[in-house]
Amino acid sequence: MKIKSSRKTKAMTAPVPQLYLTKLSISSAKKADLVSLCSDGTIPSEFHAYIKTLPDSNTIRDRLPDPDIMEDDVDSDAN
Repeated sequence: MKIKSSRKTKAMTAPVPQLYLTKLSISSAKKADLVSLCSDGTIPSEFHAYIKTLPDSNTIRDRLPDPDIMEDDVDSDAN
């Protein structure tokens, strides 16, 4: 059986500029949670060193992103 090889095409990609000069900090509480997930084995060991070197700060607050739509709007549509 003879198999023809296909031509490999090269994807054209533009260089992505670096947006930040340093790593962005996360909240100290979030880092503590991540380290605890490392300790109990939830996060694979290959990521432990990266997580432990993340910069953290007591002044940064965790916050959820704003929703695309208001939850009340979704509930009112169901009625």
